Amino acid sequence: MNLSRKLKLQIILLAAFSTFLLKPNSTYAKTGIIVALNATTDQIRSVMNVSCTRQYAQREFVIGTLSDTNIVLTRSPMGMINNAITTQLLIAYFGVQRIISVAPAGGLADGMKIGDLVIASQVWQHDFGTVKPYGFIWGKTPDGSGSHSLGYQRLDKTMYEIAQKTSGSIKISENHFHVGIVASGDSFIADNDKKRWIVKKFDAVAVDMGSAAIAQVSFANTIPCLIIRIITDKADINARVDFAESLPTYRSSIDISGYLSLLLSSFAR
Repeated sequence: MNLSRKLKLQIILLAAFSTFLLKPNSTYAKTGIIVALNATTDQIRSVMNVSCTRQYAQREFVIGTLSDTNIVLTRSPMGMINNAITTQLLIAYFGVQRIISVAPAGGLADGMKIGDLVIASQVWQHDFGTVKPYGFIWGKTPDGSGSHSLGYQRLDKTMYEIAQKTSGSIKISENHFHVGIVASGDSFIADNDKKRWIVKKFDAVAVDMGSAAIAQVSFANTIPCLIIRIITDKADINARVDFAESLPTYRSSIDISGYLSLLLSSFAR
């Protein structure tokens, strides 16, 4: 075989190998975990058995196992579009069969404390609608399910019921778990009037900047998702200060990585 043929063969083999590496593969992971903070990524990664990492769309995806479950862990930048991109990448490139999202939220319910965890039963986008001369008119985000029926808003019941049941195995000291509706939008809420409107309109217990996007992409791909939110502020006039004090890690007495480990074990049963 001459040099030219050898070189051509090597190029073909390299191209085929590269295609194999980049091809979406359902064996990569069963569960995709999306977090919002670098500190949370580091915390979960420290208890994972990491096999490799991948880079797509300026995001790092950490592939490995946690509680004997194949997972892909990634951090998503803030905002609805960013979270939608991250969710679709997990589904398209890694073939995940479920999504778990862990991120900050503003607490809306009476008695809720900074550091409490919320397990979402439904999610709604609160800032989709029409601005008219007399004010903002809210509208349901189109998702193909019909204007009068729940689509992406209704989360997988099995997942959030397992999450609620598993929360009973976590040692509770200062902070507690809640189950309820989470409202999402591309605005950080730090206004008492807006807070009251969201509570009245959606009966929400928390507000964030990404859960509705994750849920809608999951719904479009028929993938179940679980939304877990850690309260960093109370969405009032002090929200910015409280949020800043909650970073770079959460002010919660609940072991988040330990809770995730228990969740994955519960899903595997």
